[in-house]
Order: sequence, then C-alpha cells, then structure tokens
Amino acid sequence: MKKIVVRSVALLSVIGSGLSFAQDKVEEPKKEEAKKEEVKVEAPKKEEAAVVKTVVPYGLVQSYLNLAESERQNTPDFKVLLARFGLKASEGIARAQIEAQLNGNSKPKDPGTVGTPNTVGVRRADLGLALPSGTTVSLGRVRIGGADGWGVDATTGPIQFGATDGLLVSQKIVVSEGNDVTISATYGNSASVFNGRNIGGGKNTFMGENSPKQEKGMVVGVKASVEGVKAAVFYGMEKSQIRTSKEIKAVKEAKDGAGIVTTVEVKASETLEVGDVSHVEANLGYTADHIGAGVWFEQESVSKLKAVTKNEAGKLTLGAESGAKTTDTLMGIGFNGDSMQFGMGDMLQKGDMLTYGASYTVTNNRVAGGVVADEKKADVSTIGIGGGYSVGGLALELNVALASTGGDKAYANSKGKGGNDGEAADKELGLKSHSSVYLVGAYAF
Repeated sequence: MKKIVVRSVALLSVIGSGLSFAQDKVEEPKKEEAKKEEVKVEAPKKEEAAVVKTVVPYGLVQSYLNLAESERQNTPDFKVLLARFGLKASEGIARAQIEAQLNGNSKPKDPGTVGTPNTVGVRRADLGLALPSGTTVSLGRVRIGGADGWGVDATTGPIQFGATDGLLVSQKIVVSEGNDVTISATYGNSASVFNGRNIGGGKNTFMGENSPKQEKGMVVGVKASVEGVKAAVFYGMEKSQIRTSKEIKAVKEAKDGAGIVTTVEVKASETLEVGDVSHVEANLGYTADHIGAGVWFEQESVSKLKAVTKNEAGKLTLGAESGAKTTDTLMGIGFNGDSMQFGMGDMLQKGDMLTYGASYTVTNNRVAGGVVADEKKADVSTIGIGGGYSVGGLALELNVALASTGGDKAYANSKGKGGNDGEAADKELGLKSHSSVYLVGAYAF
C-alpha cells in the first residue's frame, strides 16, 4: 500500500529573529539513529629534545731524550717541552673551551703560549655558539690554525697562527660524508707567529700588544679535506707590529745648569723595531689509509721598518721609516706512514704499530726583497728522518736531523764556539752544518 504524506501549513510565527513552521503531517516511523560517540583524536605531543651538556677533557705531554748534538758535548740529556691540558664544554649550541700549557725546561716551538721555560701560559680561552648550520662564532683567546706539514718531529713545518685575543667566525661546508671545507676569519690583537728559525731572521710577535700604535690584525683562511686531498691557505696581516731583533736605545733627557735639555742614549735590556707584517702559509697533500704526503709553503714579510726608542719612563717613540724590507720563506716536502699499511700491527697490544717518515725543507732570509749572493749563504736545508712505535695516544719516535747552510758558519762547534750567537772573533770557529739525534715521546688524550 502506497504511503501518502499530507502537509498543511497551520501557523507561521516569528520567534525572536528566526522562523518556525508548525505542520500537521503523517510521517513514516523514524529509524533509530545510530548513537554517535564523540572521539577526540589528539596529535601526539612533540617531546622537546633535552639540551645535552658535555665536558670533554684533553691534553698533551711531550718530552725529549737528546742522544747526540754537534753543538754540544754534554749529551745525552733530557728536556720536557710541554704539558698541555684543556676542556671543551657544550650545552646545546653554546660552547666554551679553555686550554693551559705548562712550559718545561725548554722553550716550546708553539708560538701560541708564553715561551719562557717553567711558566704557565693560557693557550686558548673562548666561548661562543656552534650552530647546526655549521657556523661557529667564538670570542676570547681563539686559535685559527694554519697549514699542515708531513714528516717526523724533526720536520720544519708551517708554524701556524698562534692565539689571538679577538673574534673568530668559521663556516663548515659538508661536501659529503667525511669530506668538508672550512672557511675562517679572525680579527683581534695579541696573536703571535714565529719566524726566528731562519738564519738571519728575527722573532716577530704578530699583532704585538706592545706596539706604540696598537693596530689590530686579521687572519683569514680556507681548509679543505675532500677524498683524501688536504689543502689549506691562510693569510694574516697587521700594520705597526713589533719586531724584536735589535737593541732598544733608551733615551734619557737631562737639563744642564742653563736649563738646556740634552738627550743621552743609555743602555737598555731589549731591542725593538716596528713595521708592517704579512704572513701566508699553504699546503697541498694527500692522506690515505696509513700513509700521507704533501708539500707546504710559508712566507713572512716585514716592511716599512722604523726604529723604536724608549725613554726611562718606558714610553716608546717611533723613528723615521728606514725603507728596508725582510722576507723569510719556508718550503717543504715530506711523508709519513705506519706499518698497518703492510699488515704489521697488534704486536705488543691490539692496535699498536710502527711509524716512519722523512722530510726535506729549505728556509731563507732576504733583505730589501733582493737576492744577494751573500744572503744565499744563510739559506738552511734540513733533512729529517725518523721511525718509532705508536699505541693508543702514545707515540715514541727516534729522529735524526741534518741541517746545513749555503756558506755561513751559522752553527757553534761542540765546544759552543762560533755560530750566529757567538762573538765576532769566534765566527770562524763555527760550523756550516748541524746534526742531532734524539728520542721524542708524546702522549695525547
């Protein structure tokens, strides 16, 4: 039977602001509506990653047993070079690092600390941010590093830039897993770089804090390690930097009975000169499993030299520019490796190995940018060879160093006579060559 639904409008009323329709109707029985359950589905809360705090200690101890040396008779003897200790701390992206060094009874090679024997120096003390993007910003006593060398302990490698009291910004670019390029720049003062190893060269304090003009300096560099290829270029410069290579003339002013001021030079205990300094170093090499080799270059120029005088009150006064220029250069080639390359290891302890290496370097000093025949006599060629044993962080290495000049008798004999540091009357008693044999030990953790 067909169902009929009759609808008639009975009333139209307005209630409030809406409409309501009353209808007489015959309707089909209503189907029971399924009961709806309201279910709340909440997205899982993101758990905030805990900020990780880490403190990592590290250090280095290095000492020597000198077995034989052509300039001295009192061998064998011992020397402790340094004992270094540092802490790296981080909390999320915040980071800090501090490193101190105790200098032993021998002056350290490293220019980044106080070089006086039996003293403690702050090698690094900085804080900053290390962002996930690879950007690092550090403020304090920072270290930018420099070029690398290959060989043994006797190798004359790039000295690298010492500590700088200033600001360091670096950006690490990851090329692929294990391959990256880092670009760095630092701006500040009180850094040091060493150039005194070359015969005839002086010792510079890069960005010297005693400079009368107190100029700031900058160092920029790029370092890359891609598929085993190691490359780096670093450049630094500063104007009006102290160079300690000549005696200071202390100036004393006095008035006579008539009130006339006279100037008298009196003996002083140190030497100063000031000039514009630039320093560049670079390397190119290759490092594979258990072997590496490369070449390196370093050059430092000092120009616009001016004498510095100091009065009794300690005030420094700049003199006229001399027009002289000095340039010190280092070029080197070397290699090193270990016995794991030949499957020789795990001899006394798992992971131990034999090590070996050699290098050849040439250093020279030029005045006024020219190449004078007599200057070539001061060129120094050095061969370094060595072999040793390594296990964990410990390395022991026997080194032989053979150095010779182009003509100058730059080295003292076994009785300590002659050499560049000797009296003028003893110059002819010196030697054109120098040799040493020593055992060096180092433990890094």
